[in-house]
Amino acid sequence: MDVSSEAGRLPYILLVEDDEDIQEIFGEILRSRGHVIVVATTGAEAWTMLRSAHPPAALILDRWLPDMTADDILAKLRDDVALASIGVTVITGTSGPPPELGENVLWLHKPIELSQLTAAVDAMLPGSSSIRD
Repeated sequence: MDVSSEAGRLPYILLVEDDEDIQEIFGEILRSRGHVIVVATTGAEAWTMLRSAHPPAALILDRWLPDMTADDILAKLRDDVALASIGVTVITGTSGPPPELGENVLWLHKPIELSQLTAAVDAMLPGSSSIRD
């Protein structure tokens, strides 16, 4: 997918989710708040978009994707200086505490309330200090 044509040159949020219902619900909610949303359904597709000339302003990441986990993508982000500052919200249906998250990462457990999703997005966009404090 050509990210520059999908999102124009506007800042966008990359939604990495393989469940079409969640893609639709999250996308609709975030678009109604004025955000540009681009969807990836696999970790490999997400990584290609992240490494593009126009990476996202923020990332919403399902923990369990068909080809890799959110932990794998987070490790790659931490190792890439150009991408390490992107705010990430990891969505999971599993219980228990999150692994070592690092900077700029929020962790949300399903089911997610609308207010949790919108607060997480607001916190991870550039210019916010919420997740860095």
